[in-house]
Parts: sequence; structure tokens; C-alpha cells
Amino acid sequence: MQKEGAVREEEKRELREKAMEVASKYSPDLNELQRVVIDRSTTIYVKKGIDPAEARKRFIEKMQTRQYDIRYKNYDTSEMIGDE
Repeated sequence: MQKEGAVREEEKRELREKAMEVASKYSPDLNELQRVVIDRSTTIYVKKGIDPAEARKRFIEKMQTRQYDIRYKNYDTSEMIGDE
């Protein structure tokens, strides 16, 4: 049976509790990860101890081999941001 009308406060509370439960179950602890900058608008997080250059290269390769190959922003894998 489908309800009509406005969302009640009880429903809002239930949805919020469910969202918090999902977030606490699946959100990683960023203190255990290292930040890898792909470009100005893209950043990924990988486990500490993993080579950032290799992680960046694997991310770019993964984006370029997607089913709908759109050459994800045409990343250049030969150049790292910050290396000059």
C-alpha cells in the first residue's frame, strides 16, 4: 500500500538511523589510508604502504578499460602531479 501526503517525522528519523547504520558499517578510517592525488578534482585513498605512483597508474588504467571506454579525462600516466 502506497502512502500519500507528507513524510512524517517518524519516517525521517527511521531513514536517518538507517543511513547512519550503513555509513558506520562501510566507511573506512581515513587515518589508516594515504591520499593519492590523481588530478585537481580527483583524489583516491589507498592503504598505507602502497606505492602512490602505482596506485595512481592502476586507477587510470581501470578508468580507461571501463565497459564504456570514455578515456577517463585522458589522464597522462607518465606524469605525476607535484613532480617537477
